[in-house]
Amino acid sequence: MSSFAERCIKTMSPAKPTLLSGPEENAKTQESRLCSICQGMLIRPYDDWNESLHNQPYYTKRAVDDVVSSATNGCTICAILWDSILSTRKSRPWIEDGSETVACMLHWNGKSGKFDAIHFNHSVQVHFDLLLDEDVNYLVLGDKNQLRKTSSDASWKLITRWLTECTKNHQSCNQAAKQDTWFPTRLIDVGIQKVGSAPRLILAAETQFGAGKDAYLALSHSWGSKQMETLTTTNISALQDGILLDKLPTTFKDAIRVARRLGIRYLWIDSLCIIQDSKDDWRKEAAVMGKVYQRSYCNIAANAAAEGYEGLFIDRDPSLHSPFKVNLKWKGHERSYYCLYNELWHYGISRTALNRRGWVLQERLLSPRTLYFNHQLFWECRELKACEAFPQGLGPNADFEPDDYEDDSELCPKSWATEITRGSDKYAPWTKVVESFMISGLTKGADKLTALSGIAKEMRSLLDDNYVAGLWERNLAFDLLWYIEKRRQVNWDCSFRVKPYRAPSWSWASVEGRVQFPRGRHDISWGVPLVEILAVEVESVTGDSTGELSSGYILVSGILKRMSELDMFPEHTLDLFPGAATACCIDDMEDFSLKELYCFPIRSMKGHSQEELLCLILTLISGSSDTFRRVGLLALAKDEIDEIDGLEWDIEEWNKVVSS
Repeated sequence: MSSFAERCIKTMSPAKPTLLSGPEENAKTQESRLCSICQGMLIRPYDDWNESLHNQPYYTKRAVDDVVSSATNGCTICAILWDSILSTRKSRPWIEDGSETVACMLHWNGKSGKFDAIHFNHSVQVHFDLLLDEDVNYLVLGDKNQLRKTSSDASWKLITRWLTECTKNHQSCNQAAKQDTWFPTRLIDVGIQKVGSAPRLILAAETQFGAGKDAYLALSHSWGSKQMETLTTTNISALQDGILLDKLPTTFKDAIRVARRLGIRYLWIDSLCIIQDSKDDWRKEAAVMGKVYQRSYCNIAANAAAEGYEGLFIDRDPSLHSPFKVNLKWKGHERSYYCLYNELWHYGISRTALNRRGWVLQERLLSPRTLYFNHQLFWECRELKACEAFPQGLGPNADFEPDDYEDDSELCPKSWATEITRGSDKYAPWTKVVESFMISGLTKGADKLTALSGIAKEMRSLLDDNYVAGLWERNLAFDLLWYIEKRRQVNWDCSFRVKPYRAPSWSWASVEGRVQFPRGRHDISWGVPLVEILAVEVESVTGDSTGELSSGYILVSGILKRMSELDMFPEHTLDLFPGAATACCIDDMEDFSLKELYCFPIRSMKGHSQEELLCLILTLISGSSDTFRRVGLLALAKDEIDEIDGLEWDIEEWNKVVSS
């Protein structure tokens, strides 16, 4: 929660915790103070929930100013609601937010015979789950006074418990530990061998590591705008002699503290372990960046720190980060519930600035386990997602999906590699990786492919396939069908094809935009590919085909047809997507005025109510008669094909193409 919400709740009197059984001081959170309007939603002894329509016994609107006032005066629900609104305004400033009211709904579940949720709708949808006491048996917390800091003894005990459980009992999290010992080129020795010793930079090639004993942590952090100590060609010798803690940003000092507390001797931090003024060293280390995180003991993520000087540890009010008890009293129904803000994961992980850094995606996905430091501790490994409020797992009520269609916050799961080997569609995790990556930012756009290089290498091994500019050779008939949703980037600026050259036009890496892959609305079936891939080749800058590229092409055979100019398509088709209806998805609106366009059918997609033909939109490269570049993706709905002016197609020809 923000400092605003923290200040709001400080006006409340902390409730005395009720102890649960267990070896530690564990407690469910008790009643919180609510404003009269929130109380009026929950306490209505003369209203009959049985007379409600659509399972909504209570619906009202309240002024945003009223929510702010109640939050300031200590209402827990209003504080969380207003904090979510503020967070959305900050992270998605492009959304027009002119509403002065918030819709409030209390939901009744007729099947279970209880209230199950409170919904608020403004510029963001905020949901609270209402759980019965027996539904939260897995809920344990330390004593509130101990939990006012994420560096408390109770927090350290929990970190140790997560690590111990994972390293001893999670088979899928310990595959890298069974491989040959490997260490990055450089590491920071944090100085746990001798009391009072300063951390220093060491070279792995010159270090005698203890077999099966020594390990290292890897830090994920936001660089921020402030100048900080980095490794350069001029100070490398000095840093090998010793690193002055006073010169390090707080996040780095806290990471050293974590390593020392856990008894892990070594730490990897990009800015201190890669020579920042050497392009050759950067390219060499970037090529193994994925392996650095994959072989780490644990990834430490500074999720709450937008700047390196903000640190890992935070003072907080535990009441804002755990369930609280509320009493509901309606005619014929009176009982207590636990009120749970069900987007803990979104707020603490998905929506944070750190997880919008492009490089952090592979840091998170390749590391066996990640410990996130935010207003509460979060844990993610391949078999468990947990936090301080839910130390044994986020439970069945946790919501990991985006809260609305426009939300870009869903993250690819850490178990992606397992899904490749066990799932029915082994390429599906890659599309999710790309979609997650393309809503992230990079300081240098030229790093687009390099920042995914580690994941690509790992997936190449699992798929046993050839990786070509962000696509897979045996899956090209699907991978070529990426599209830019609504011609936009994640911040709603227009998408565009980058210059200078970064990747061939048929690769999503050639654009800046919100890349998606077609799925359809429900169950779909795919027609056979309508093209034959004759050859595909990419030329890399460094010899690493998963990294920076200098050129690439596909030689493909199929049906090529002239198509109408883009302004002949109905305007609404420019904002639709495959699976919805006829959609014309343009990569770069500078191409909208092109006169000579071609339609190149790739394959058909059939849903329960309609069938679409998915085609690449192409144009000839200037001066060529047989070499094309991509302009976008066209989804032609069979039942709408006659409605598009200037399209030299009809149903008969559509059927002929699909059946060919």
